[in-house]
Amino acid sequence: MMTDAEFEIMDELYFIKSYSDLERVFAKENFRLEGELWMLILKGWVKVIDGSDQEIGIEQEQYLDQKYNLRFNATKQGLMAHNQV
Repeated sequence: MMTDAEFEIMDELYFIKSYSDLERVFAKENFRLEGELWMLILKGWVKVIDGSDQEIGIEQEQYLDQKYNLRFNATKQGLMAHNQV
């Protein structure tokens, strides 16, 4: 089951987006982007991409410290979950 916040974030991640891009899109939403995005990463629905365009695994502390240097994109699993709603 996907929450409304997860659904909205996944809508944006059909294409690669930076954290700053996501912040601009969701500036007026009443959910905590940082936490919602992390939960999507943990579920395997969002992949993290570093500055050299490589998909990376990341720990929460690294994510929190580096989020402005990272980009994000929906995984195949995430897209399938999003499209089932």
